[in-house]
Amino acid sequence: MPTTRQRFQITQTDELPACLDQVELTWPQEARSKLLVRWTLAGAQSTLESPAEKAHGLGLEVVPA
Repeated sequence: MPTTRQRFQITQTDELPACLDQVELTWPQEARSKLLVRWTLAGAQSTLESPAEKAHGLGLEVVPA
């Protein structure tokens, strides 16, 4: 598909298919290429969350030191 946007190329390593299989459980109707985009965006969002936000998402209580 023609685009003016930069493209990225990913080499499939031995671990990548198993990881994508896990991601596919969350988004079962998506193509593998779309899963890579969703996985990347979800990972980026996760790294931006504070430790308190991550703990809350896990149902844990953060006690200040």
